[in-house]
Amino acid sequence: GMQDNYAQVTVIRRHGADGKVSIDYATKDGSAQAGKQFSSVNGRLEFEAGEVRKVVQVPLLPVATDPAIAVASPAFRLVLTNPMGGVVLGSRKECRVVLVHGSKLSGAGADGDDDEFNLWSAWEDQFK
Repeated sequence: GMQDNYAQVTVIRRHGADGKVSIDYATKDGSAQAGKQFSSVNGRLEFEAGEVRKVVQVPLLPVATDPAIAVASPAFRLVLTNPMGGVVLGSRKECRVVLVHGSKLSGAGADGDDDEFNLWSAWEDQFK
């Protein structure tokens, strides 16, 4: 989703929220580039015991609206790596964030749903 001038990507912890877990995140250029359409961010999300939702905010930059240079739907990616504390990444390790006309924003991942990541508890994963 978009709040003011930020792209927001939600990371959800599924199948239990026992103990502390963490995951690293970073933006990756696509047709939208860091320093032009958005500011690159990276860091670590830390979920405390019982915490199931975190939001990564990516600052969006004002873009010139000259149609001659505008990319139709510039997009960048948010990439998750290095899950720690007994969680594993779901099938989506990257989330594509599409900027629409510099004002509205939609996120679409590999499976086409909204701008959300899922973290799965490893014990759950072993029994699939």
